[in-house]
Amino acid sequence: MQQTVNLVQILPTEPAEDEKRGQETEENGEHEVNNSFKASTNININTYQPTAPLTFYQRFKSLISSTIGENQPLIIRLFGVYKGQTAILIAYDKGDLENIAISALHVAVMSTKNRRIHNLPGFFNGIISRMLDRYIRDVIQQESVPLTEPLQVW
Repeated sequence: MQQTVNLVQILPTEPAEDEKRGQETEENGEHEVNNSFKASTNININTYQPTAPLTFYQRFKSLISSTIGENQPLIIRLFGVYKGQTAILIAYDKGDLENIAISALHVAVMSTKNRRIHNLPGFFNGIISRMLDRYIRDVIQQESVPLTEPLQVW
């Protein structure tokens, strides 16, 4: 059937061949060897280059540079705030203090998107101070054991 602009023209049918044609058995690829994938070869090839673990300062700097930009004096001031807040806390776990600092920095940087902050190091100082106070309070509460016997004073 062929359709033209306003006319449908019916064409005569073509006689169908009685032979059913399938794929040729020689050319269908059943008996060919596929060299692209062999079960005996090792497919687990690591293409990633081994990377050295990032230091805390590199993590700190990359968070600031990816959100605010490459502002070296600001990075130095914010890192100085971190060092000033955590310098006396050497008795506590260094990894916990670093995680608290990263999360406080994240909160401070994300707050700049919602409101105008004139003094980002001061704002970061307040956030990290509150987070460290909460952390120290939780550690002290976990370490304190209630006394079952009254204290004897000599």
